[in-house]
Amino acid sequence: MQSWTKRDYFTYLALFVLLFVRFPIADFVLFLEQLFKPFVFSVNLESLRLLQSQSVQFLYGYSFILVAMVIVVNKDNLSRLNIDKRFVLIFLCGGLAYNWDANWKLGLATAIVSLFVFILDIRGLLKFGDKESNLLRIVLVIAIVFFLGILFISESIDITKVHWAAQWFLEDIPIVVVEEVMFRGMLWMFLKDLNFSEFKIVVIQAILFWLSHVYAANNLTFFWIITPIASILLGIIVWRSKSITPSAIAHILINLSLGLFASRNL
Repeated sequence: MQSWTKRDYFTYLALFVLLFVRFPIADFVLFLEQLFKPFVFSVNLESLRLLQSQSVQFLYGYSFILVAMVIVVNKDNLSRLNIDKRFVLIFLCGGLAYNWDANWKLGLATAIVSLFVFILDIRGLLKFGDKESNLLRIVLVIAIVFFLGILFISESIDITKVHWAAQWFLEDIPIVVVEEVMFRGMLWMFLKDLNFSEFKIVVIQAILFWLSHVYAANNLTFFWIITPIASILLGIIVWRSKSITPSAIAHILINLSLGLFASRNL
């Protein structure tokens, strides 16, 4: 394992902060209680619920800004985070799509930091490396699979449901950006620095990403089938492309597809 720099320490500290606030600890404890009755130790679930609520507020309020700081700190070698030039545009879209209605000051701050990262890219201050050879092919396959899925449920979709799904789509982009940088960027870089093979990295990030959705454990299809498959698929996409650009696109399209599917019952 190579020695860590101050940049690495900051990145990994930010990683563990993000993993902590992203992980639904109260739901996870409840999940364990349901799996292993009686539970091996008593916990104050109410306190955990309060902690989880505060963590969610941080996640949706400040995590995007923290990710922007990580990108800026690692601007000389963003390929370690599996970030390429195309992802900067997705990052900008995520910052501009932030929900200003909830807190316009945070929305403005998020837009400003995403624009700052974009300006750094325009000025050539972001260094990405050369890892994009099969990117276009992977994105094309993702798009084809998505549109085939839309055709499958097209009969039940109308303009109202499309509008509802589009609104959900826009609100979803910032957290998708954060999750991709967190799980398949920062975590990937951390595990690689620990000399884990990329196969092990795919498995570990998939397990953590899957468990971060434990709040939906009662939804058999979503939590036990869709999420683990998507977790592995997104990891494989990054493994093959060396970029979180196609995984971010796939992540957004998966969430949009789920939104359109859910809207059928509206």
